[in-house]
Amino acid sequence: MSRCTITFLTNAGLSLTLDGVRVWVDALPQGSPPPFSSLSPALWERMQQHPDVQAPDLICFTHCHSDHFSRALAAQAKALWPRARLLLPELHFPEQVLFQGAAGCFPFRGLELRFRRLPHEGAEYAGTPHYGLLLSEGSFRLLIAGDCAVASLELGAWIGAGPLQAAVLPFPWLTLPRGQTFLRQSLPSEQFFFCHLPAPEDDRFGYRRAAERAAERAAEQWSSPPEIQLLLEPFQTLRL
Repeated sequence: MSRCTITFLTNAGLSLTLDGVRVWVDALPQGSPPPFSSLSPALWERMQQHPDVQAPDLICFTHCHSDHFSRALAAQAKALWPRARLLLPELHFPEQVLFQGAAGCFPFRGLELRFRRLPHEGAEYAGTPHYGLLLSEGSFRLLIAGDCAVASLELGAWIGAGPLQAAVLPFPWLTLPRGQTFLRQSLPSEQFFFCHLPAPEDDRFGYRRAAERAAERAAEQWSSPPEIQLLLEPFQTLRL
């Protein structure tokens, strides 16, 4: 029996189910121009019906950029599932949990959702409230890095030497040499999943093919290669 199910949605959006708890992370992007992809009305409708996605218990956002977060869609989700808890690093809803400070922990029904402020990729976003998330249940640990700066020393110090069962990162961590080096040397994980790739119709710069080539080459760089997968298609599902 799978301990954790990860269902990819679009861009960096994920639905995670762990020990019966369903967690959405960055699942509601809207209004971003290509090469970023938004949640289409058709995909949003499917999310409301899909058995591996619907009825989240927690709806979390690493940050509030439009390629990760829509206030309007978050409000719709809260109306559909009133018991869902909203967790964000900016104040948008009176009933939400606010990520703030350097780090914190939100326990929920046997899970722990640890959050840590990390630098967003790009100097122009230095002031963005942006948090990495570490979802754990017993010895199981799953990292979601959000848009963390590639090869961030802060992320490495936070995770430490303890093993991860899986890590979800933006694709430049795979396509850039410094990202691959960091993964091999400083981020011990059994599995790496790479997201934030545009839909085919939005891929004006060829990011998907570049990531596919990088994934093919990456196995040659590890002495004991971890599992590497690209998150490319809506409702692509991984069972850990």
